[in-house]
Amino acid sequence: MKAWAYKDFKIGELFNIKKGKRLTKGNMIPGIINFVGSSASNHGITAKIANSNHIHPANTITVTYNGSVGEAFYQTEEFWASDDVNVLYSKSKQNESIALYFCAVIRKCGKKYAYAYKWTKEFMEQEFIPLPITQSGNIDYTYIESYVLEMKQARIFEMNSYLKAIGFDDCKLTEEEREAIDDCANKKVENFKIGDLYTKVELKNKTFDKRKDSRQIPDSQYCIPLVNAKHGDNGIMYYGDSNVFDSIDMTIDIVQNGAIATGDVYPQPQRTGVLWDAYLIRASQHQDNVETLLYISTAIEKSIKRKYTYDNKAYWEQVKNELIALPVTSSGEIDYKFMELYIRAQEKLAIQRIKDWQEK
Repeated sequence: MKAWAYKDFKIGELFNIKKGKRLTKGNMIPGIINFVGSSASNHGITAKIANSNHIHPANTITVTYNGSVGEAFYQTEEFWASDDVNVLYSKSKQNESIALYFCAVIRKCGKKYAYAYKWTKEFMEQEFIPLPITQSGNIDYTYIESYVLEMKQARIFEMNSYLKAIGFDDCKLTEEEREAIDDCANKKVENFKIGDLYTKVELKNKTFDKRKDSRQIPDSQYCIPLVNAKHGDNGIMYYGDSNVFDSIDMTIDIVQNGAIATGDVYPQPQRTGVLWDAYLIRASQHQDNVETLLYISTAIEKSIKRKYTYDNKAYWEQVKNELIALPVTSSGEIDYKFMELYIRAQEKLAIQRIKDWQEK
């Protein structure tokens, strides 16, 4: 099915846009209400609160105008939006499929804005987005819904093929994996200095021009994922020319700079290079695999994320002296086997939730 034609519509004519309300961490009351902030992940949800005096309803769209500018998410539950977020109330028909389509279009439109050039309510109201129309010139909601359904079905097919290829078509936990989940709360842990376990990788890039030697969409030539001050998407925004950028596999990426991204930590099992404002570290006392990278990178971020900021950058000379809590065996050695089993079990549980959603 193809759209008859497309037409530009002003966002302010399609939505009533309301600005979010500031709520500091110190004033947050723990609860079950979603708090939507300037995040590019988890549908923008950064906390769960009980504060309820500025709540927006479900079936609305949130768009960040500060921080991770232009990130658009459909909200299925009521929520509090921070003052870095605009909330879009549809003036006409809206359901999940229609909202998901609008999120994708709005997100693409928002790429022209950045942290220094914020997408304020006033700018957003005047911005145009292209939408499919009927022969009479009205928005073709029937096409939008059918298109989103087709995309969902295609993704489910791809997901099933992928899960089968990597051996996750059966998500039943093994006895060891179940024991790792059950024993997690009581597992003995000890603190270890990051610099005793990892060393910073020194890559040798050729002299490069970012505009010429990198792309946002990878291809056969621009195929090296490059870490930089990116929040979300596993820290990757650009792909480098394989003839220009050096790379290495089985590393952990630490973002040292960035208004939001400072202190972000990502596992990089594939061959990865460095653009700027981030660095890679590699195990010096053991050999990592995908599961241990996932576990230890999370432990490192838990240790450093709240401590380092844009004004206190996460340079390796400081980070290497930080401590991380890791599981240990009865003899006090780091229990890498437990990490593997725990992460594998969590993967299976997460995938099973996706399968349950698919069946629903």
